[in-house]
Amino acid sequence: ISDSPSASNWASIAALGVIWGGTFMVVSIALEGYGPLTVAAARTTLGALALLGLMIALGRSLPAHRDPYPRPTRLTPSAGAREDQDLLCPIAQEAKLAWACG
Repeated sequence: ISDSPSASNWASIAALGVIWGGTFMVVSIALEGYGPLTVAAARTTLGALALLGLMIALGRSLPAHRDPYPRPTRLTPSAGAREDQDLLCPIAQEAKLAWACG
């Protein structure tokens, strides 16, 4: 491990700054014509499509299917609710971010 960052380290930091900063700019522009929930849903959908495209480009497959509504057991009384939260939480967080930026 070296004490000074390499040129590729600096390029990675610059790319991260452009991508991260560009996201806030695009959200603020999108909020001029659309509501926060629409912007959040669009961002989440575009991110999912980008990751799906990356998976295809890398030759990876989707994870094995699991039952989204497993039978409740004594230890997990609301076993099916977690998957709904997994889907809705990112959209809700993005909507809060879009609302705060607007």
